[in-house]
Amino acid sequence: MIDRYFLEVSVNVRNVAIAVTLNGVLLVEEREGRGYRETLPVNHWLKRSNNLLQVTLTSARSVGSSPAAQDSAPAKKNQVEVTLFLHDTKAETPKSALNLAQFVRPSNGAPISAPHAWSQSIATTLQNLPATRLWQYATPLDGLSQQDRQEMSAVVHLLGRSLSQKRLEEAFQLMQIRYLDEATAQDKDPLRLKNAVLKLWRDMLAADGIQYREAPADQLKFQIMGEQNLVQVCRADGSSALKFELPAEGLSYEIPTYFALISKRWMIVR
Repeated sequence: MIDRYFLEVSVNVRNVAIAVTLNGVLLVEEREGRGYRETLPVNHWLKRSNNLLQVTLTSARSVGSSPAAQDSAPAKKNQVEVTLFLHDTKAETPKSALNLAQFVRPSNGAPISAPHAWSQSIATTLQNLPATRLWQYATPLDGLSQQDRQEMSAVVHLLGRSLSQKRLEEAFQLMQIRYLDEATAQDKDPLRLKNAVLKLWRDMLAADGIQYREAPADQLKFQIMGEQNLVQVCRADGSSALKFELPAEGLSYEIPTYFALISKRWMIVR
């Protein structure tokens, strides 16, 4: 049986922004200081050993409270808490059986000071965590050439056009490694996962008036992260390179793209 790991982030204080990084990958970022709460599955971001959790707190401009922010805030007052934990298999919803790393500020109810940086190395070997392609086969990078950027841009644009033209099998092939890794890490059936992804895409593309907003190549940003083996491709403003919009409703759908160089080919792996 595969163990399941989760990252829980709770911010119940105003004017404090937070960034949470696992193994060099930014998983949570809240800049406005509104308060925050989320629990994320993280098996696919974990290695079998030598994991690193980092938390950074900075001051954020006051934005005032709102019912939504208050409703989403955790019960503990004036506290920031980040926990990486092993899921209790007896529980139906994410619940800790063992904390691998935990950050709590403040511990005594005093005001939270920012900026503040914290990190914890996790030496524990995760015996029942399957190894994924990202950590097994991705080539370490010491920089990106113009050709590297062009090749990743071409994949992003082909994926966007395939989705917008509803060539879903073609689109899935471009993201196959990502979903194979997810199936491996989360102990999911690959075919059922594929069908769920295709249905999600069909539902998104069935929305009346949906538009694909292709980012020009010169507006894409490439950031090496992870253990220098992963490249996030996004727009210059930080939003996802793949973006679909519903202008009439003011909604947008974003698909993150993270590449790795595997067998001398740039592949979307997350």
